[in-house]
Amino acid sequence: MGNDVWSEGFRQRLDLIREERGISKAEMARLCGLPPRTLENYFKGHKPGIDALMALSIGLDVSVDWLLGDEEWHRTDHADIVSQAVWQAVREYLCDMVRDTSSGKPVIDQGKIYGSEPEAFAMRIANNATQKYRALLSLHDPRKPN
Repeated sequence: MGNDVWSEGFRQRLDLIREERGISKAEMARLCGLPPRTLENYFKGHKPGIDALMALSIGLDVSVDWLLGDEEWHRTDHADIVSQAVWQAVREYLCDMVRDTSSGKPVIDQGKIYGSEPEAFAMRIANNATQKYRALLSLHDPRKPN
């Protein structure tokens, strides 16, 4: 798919959501946790990165597949919410590790990650993912109006 065709389809999807929900671009940016200028750039044809696609998917309650051109309307489902929660939790720890490694702080030392056995560290990530899942699930509560 050509860049112009892709950009136009992406803009049309964003416009469709705005019109369907009766929200402004500023409100859309707020829902997604994106700076308004960043969202405006997407309306001008700029391609979002994976972080922004995930933010749009979560904030607008649509699948990344649909944002990227799938012809069917896809509300996120339970599996999408689990995937998003795990992605957020793992990404958070990986970013911390990269930052700490860059600053010289030891991340892995004598077989331990941040001073914890690998199993204990994995449990911290799992608990973090569970918290993120619960937060995302409350955003997608079918009893709440969109």
